[in-house]
Parts: sequence; structure tokens; C-alpha cells
Amino acid sequence: MKDHAAPHRPFPRLCLPGILAVLLAGCDSFSLPDQFILPGEDKVVLALAVDNAVVQRNGSVGLLPSGGEKPYRFDAPSAFDLSTGTATYGVGYITNATYTAGGAIGKVRITLRDAGDATAFAYVTILPPKPTLLGERIGGNQTINLTWTFPAPDAEILTGFLLECSTDGSAFTASGTHGKDSVGTSFNNLNASAGYTYRLRALSGTYESEPVTISL
Repeated sequence: MKDHAAPHRPFPRLCLPGILAVLLAGCDSFSLPDQFILPGEDKVVLALAVDNAVVQRNGSVGLLPSGGEKPYRFDAPSAFDLSTGTATYGVGYITNATYTAGGAIGKVRITLRDAGDATAFAYVTILPPKPTLLGERIGGNQTINLTWTFPAPDAEILTGFLLECSTDGSAFTASGTHGKDSVGTSFNNLNASAGYTYRLRALSGTYESEPVTISL
């Protein structure tokens, strides 16, 4: 007597489109793509840029926040690289997305926070103000006298002056470093027919101002 195996019965075939059609029937507001967007997936990362990364003491810089969740807010500037190593002078203030440098010299960090308390940072280097430089040639053009001044309100941060000289107006060599109380210097026995260009910077610790130049 032969054994009769049970007839093979295949698993029932699932018709996914039919099932989905039943599930979705009467649910007009349901949107499959919307359900698979992860929270925060479409958000832009918070960032902070500045319109000028270098500014003179008491100058202003525009702050350019982007991304994250509005509203934004700024923390008070944090000084961490002043010429004295400590926050001896004020580091400035922020109003209407504008940073106004205070009495600090060096690098300050500006912190941006968004509504979710995410943070972004920007850095601004504050330099000493530029000095003024005047000069004249006398003695048959063989002597040059230079005089300079520095803004009196900023004298507290001044540590000296760096003077450079050029005979072609492009390649400069150091002519000397002068003390913070110096007001000028002279050069004698010069070539009467040659031209000389001088460049002067104010110093505050390791930081230098933008140069001022005079050609004689």
C-alpha cells in the first residue's frame, strides 16, 4: 500500500498593493514620504560668520548667523588670547548682530546660540589703532626726519613702534623698533637723488597695527 503524501499547498501569496490600498482607504491625509522624514533631517546646521575677521580697537564687525532654529542670541564676547594673557581691558559688546570691539587687543570668541541651544562660534582679532606718520627731507635731501603720534585714548595698550624702510616701495626691511614713548627718528647721509619709503606699525604685545606709509 503506497503512502500518499499530503498534497503540497503553497503559502498564500500576499498582495501588498492590495493590503496598502485597504489600509490607506479613507485616509486622505496620510503621506508615505512624509512619514519617513526623520526629525531634524531637513535642518541646516547652525553657523556664524563675520564680515571682517580683523578690526581695529573699538571698531565694528557684522555678525552673520545662519541655519539652526530662530530666534538667535549671542553670548557676551569671550577673550582668550589677549596680549597680556588676561582680560585686562573690555572685550566689547554686541547689539543688533554687530560686534563692537572694546579695549581688548588680541583674539576674541563670539558665541551664537539658537532656540534649541545649539552653539556656533566666530573669532575676531582686534589690532591696535594705526599711528600717524609725517616726514621731511632737509640738508640737501641727505637727511630725513620722521615724526609719529598715537591716539592718546589708546596709549594704555601701546608697547612700541616698528619702523621699516624701502628704496623701491615694495621690499621693506626693518629699520628698528622704537619705544612706546618715542615720537620720531632721523636718517642722515642719505643718497640725495634716491627715494625712500617708510612704513610704521604700532605694537601691543605680539600684535601689530595696520601700517601707515610715507614716501620721501
